[in-house]
Amino acid sequence: MSHRPIEATEYVLGHSLTCRQWRGYAIAMVRDAVLMLPENPVAADQADDWRRRLAERLKDRVRQQRVGNPVVVFILLNVVVPIVVRLVIEWWLNREGAQSGASPQARPS
Repeated sequence: MSHRPIEATEYVLGHSLTCRQWRGYAIAMVRDAVLMLPENPVAADQADDWRRRLAERLKDRVRQQRVGNPVVVFILLNVVVPIVVRLVIEWWLNREGAQSGASPQARPS
């Protein structure tokens, strides 16, 4: 079994207070996003295509959920989804041991 969803969830929750505040929704979104991504990252120029695909998919999932409060739906669609997508792509492109066509980026120590 792959540990990618767990690693990505830890990364996202560790880098975003908003995602920690919306933890239940964020964890489900990260899991869905990671399962869509291929094992190895693509070249950096294709990352924008993946961002769009993930955002569309996660927004569709939010719309399908039975969340009764329209304010919650608004926050999920316009705040949480973009943060999750950005951080999952960042994790995916920069994770340890990933073989990729993307150029290596400097990591803060």
